[in-house]
Amino acid sequence: RADAKGSGIIEIIHAQDAGEEARMVIEKIAALRSAAGSSWSWNDVAILVRANRQAEQFLPILNAAGIPYQFMASRGLYRKPIILDLLAYLELLDDHHESTALYRVLNFSVFGFTYDEILTLTNWAGRKAESLYAVLRNAAAVPGVTPETMKKVQRVLDCIAKHAEIARQKPVREVILAFFEDTDYLKDITKEESTEDHEAVGFLNQFWKRVEAFEESVASPMLPSFMEAMALEREAGEEGALPVDPNAGPEAVRVLTVHAAKGLEFRHVFVVNLIEQRFPSTDRSDPIELPTALTKVIIPEGDMHMAEERRLFYVALTRAKEGLYLSYADDYGGTRTRKPSRFLKEIGVDSGKLIVDGYRRSNDSPLSTLHSPLGNAVSAAPTHALPSKLSFTQLKAYQTCPWQYHYAHILRIPMRGRFVFSFGQTMHLTLQRFFETMRERSSTAQTTLFSPSHREGEREGVGKEENIPPLNDLLAFYEAAWIDDWYENATSKKEYFENGKRILKEFYAKHEREGWPNVLSTEQPFTVKFPVAGPGGSPTISVIGKADRIDRLPDGSVEIVDYKTGKARTKLEADDKMQLLIYQVAATQALGLTPKVLSYYYLETNEKREFIGTNDELEKLAATVADISTRIASGDFTATPGRHCQFCDFKKICPYAQT
Repeated sequence: RADAKGSGIIEIIHAQDAGEEARMVIEKIAALRSAAGSSWSWNDVAILVRANRQAEQFLPILNAAGIPYQFMASRGLYRKPIILDLLAYLELLDDHHESTALYRVLNFSVFGFTYDEILTLTNWAGRKAESLYAVLRNAAAVPGVTPETMKKVQRVLDCIAKHAEIARQKPVREVILAFFEDTDYLKDITKEESTEDHEAVGFLNQFWKRVEAFEESVASPMLPSFMEAMALEREAGEEGALPVDPNAGPEAVRVLTVHAAKGLEFRHVFVVNLIEQRFPSTDRSDPIELPTALTKVIIPEGDMHMAEERRLFYVALTRAKEGLYLSYADDYGGTRTRKPSRFLKEIGVDSGKLIVDGYRRSNDSPLSTLHSPLGNAVSAAPTHALPSKLSFTQLKAYQTCPWQYHYAHILRIPMRGRFVFSFGQTMHLTLQRFFETMRERSSTAQTTLFSPSHREGEREGVGKEENIPPLNDLLAFYEAAWIDDWYENATSKKEYFENGKRILKEFYAKHEREGWPNVLSTEQPFTVKFPVAGPGGSPTISVIGKADRIDRLPDGSVEIVDYKTGKARTKLEADDKMQLLIYQVAATQALGLTPKVLSYYYLETNEKREFIGTNDELEKLAATVADISTRIASGDFTATPGRHCQFCDFKKICPYAQT
């Protein structure tokens, strides 16, 4: 890391051959996980390769060890099966008579066609010189098509008709989501835990980022424009070089090129294949590697290409926050022993020995003499580790249904937004800006919550009449904050917009009558640790969140307020209290405040529901957080279907949904 100033460690992994190098690297990753305990995240680890093809050495060993991984290829996303499937379906919606695309769609397992059924339809299309779509529309007249085949054909035609209509009215993302929901495609690839399925969902998440970027960059983000953009990219030779998001998709070890790692950082970084002709490479465009015997001349060090290789090596080294692991082997095939990269010598590695002060070298004994954390691992489903941080949203998702948590926070399945969330976020942003303006007028900045000067602001009176922005300002903040995503139609959008103005007018009138709060902070972030019982000690889990508003009460204690956009509940049950109980613990332990009141403020009716957590409730909260954390770490995502299924974002792809 560029600013590390000598912190962390560097280790050298020297193997006899390529296979041993891969095994030693994966063993080291497994050992790091074993030592880290509850603080571990697979997202903290990256294996950096100079060229895409070099990743092939490591992927089978990761799979055999049961370690979840994602190969973030700097090229080739558009060639992955899941992306080819999706592009074929979108192409078919754009042009029904694109027979090649329809042929691929008919082979989707979710449609259930047999090889003979597809052959019957394609042969007839060729015989009659018609498009495959035209044949499907008249499939009843095709010799050999049975009633059972007709059911499958009709399902495909219904999907095409429905989604083509959506494509004429809505952006590309909504078309894709409709395809996933109506065809069970995602249900099919997520019904079982496997590394391959996790990897496929990771590719989907990368493609989803591409779609989002397209929609943000054009005035009309509709399907024809998107397909035209994709066609231009692919015709130009683009294979899907997308920005890498290490947090997109399932939690996994990232395998990626040094080029793709630019701008990213990881806790532990493995830079591999550090030999001459691989890193530095002797080519400019990653062609097929020449055998050593055919490469007689090394490009001079002053060459611009070598300077670029050296710069890339520096990029690779500075991706690591804590641990940097440099690996190479003597034998990658062929008759000659490979030479270690000149870059190793330049940073102090000579003949396999690290001579930089302050760092240490790993054992380079033969693999057979090392203790293997992997044992005799065979191909397995991905393993899981407790995330380093959990939010209330994650805790609540797991508490509702562990399989829902798996979809949302392990696989990170792209999902349709909800207009109620758009409306809720609009109201939160509006009130945040309103109270921040109030605080600014009282000369008390948001950043002064923990400084002695914040009491001066209290004396001035944040809620004094002269500090209150007028109603017109509040409504102006609302219009500026308005988010119009995911509403069902223009009428619904207008109704919610007008309702928001009504709510804010009543909010303002209520506080003019009853007095304004002395606001200490808005959207205050926090991190609080809860104990998680485990072997070898008492690890903790960090729970993160933001308190919508914290008010100072006259006696010096505080009230924590959380806004809700729905109607007030008659009575708060134990599950309803969980979010504010977490805030109570955070205010006491992390923020150094004394909560006296916890309040849900229901904006729709401008009512509060107040309470304060008892010792018994706080103990139960800690036990709940510990239990959920332990079960997540153990990989327990057993579905718990029930009435909540009807409100679940994943009900259309979940094989366990109760309908």
